[in-house]
Amino acid sequence: MEGTSRLKIGEINKNLICTLCGGYFVDATTIIECLHSFCRTCVVTYLKTSKTCPTCDTVVHKTRPHQNIRSDLLLQDLVYKLVPGLYKDEMRRRREFYTNHYHAAPKRPGEERGDEMSDRFAYTEEESISLALYLLPDGGAESLSFRRVFSTKEELQSRIERRIKEAVDTRYLQCKAGVKIGLLKKFIRLKYGLPAHYEVEMFHSDEPLRDSNTLCDVAYTYNWRRRAPLALAFCVCETPKAPTKPKSSRLVSQQNSVRGKKDDVEITKENRKIDSEITPKKDDVVKKE
Repeated sequence: MEGTSRLKIGEINKNLICTLCGGYFVDATTIIECLHSFCRTCVVTYLKTSKTCPTCDTVVHKTRPHQNIRSDLLLQDLVYKLVPGLYKDEMRRRREFYTNHYHAAPKRPGEERGDEMSDRFAYTEEESISLALYLLPDGGAESLSFRRVFSTKEELQSRIERRIKEAVDTRYLQCKAGVKIGLLKKFIRLKYGLPAHYEVEMFHSDEPLRDSNTLCDVAYTYNWRRRAPLALAFCVCETPKAPTKPKSSRLVSQQNSVRGKKDDVEITKENRKIDSEITPKKDDVVKKE
């Protein structure tokens, strides 16, 4: 997960908004002739009186425009992932609508009726995530300073999965999806009373997780579906001590020069003292004359 960067929702907002209603896509539907997308209700209503695309005026179909539109499930999933709370709000509005209009409610339970799906791939930073922290039996994956080079990615992945199955110590937690990996590392330090020269590494797959990643980021990256607790393996590695640097010759020469200057000053003071004792004062010379 190295090299990742966060985008502000405003930077991609124009790609998530329906130009007909001005809101985020709901039941995103795409016109197959030009690939422009809209809310399903919006585009169906629009095509009752027009046969062209609302954005580019491309002819959708000369006689039956509704035949050339398709539900875009991938786009709708992206909207639910990128806009926090949109999925829950939409399901709540559907439940309220069909409660007041029960005769129009779909017969089958599902998202069309406002039923939230337990394996829906959309999370908010405020919801809780079940978490399982695995302490790897032999210290876990090597530290970044000592990691061996594996021949293939599959070899590393299988080794990590094998170690997780062999885990000897597991902690089950329930955390907010917005909790960062760095905070979990601090929790492990306090739990085991680790000294400062020990480093905690945490990972879910084939690479360590960054401290800035949230549990929500990990769930999206590794396609976690709530069917089991989110498994995070961790290991404790001793940080290698930095080698002590010998004093540079420049520093020694500076010390010698300072020492030499002090010696010169002391010699000068001693010479002046001797001169004062040997050389007679002017008053003594006048008296003798």
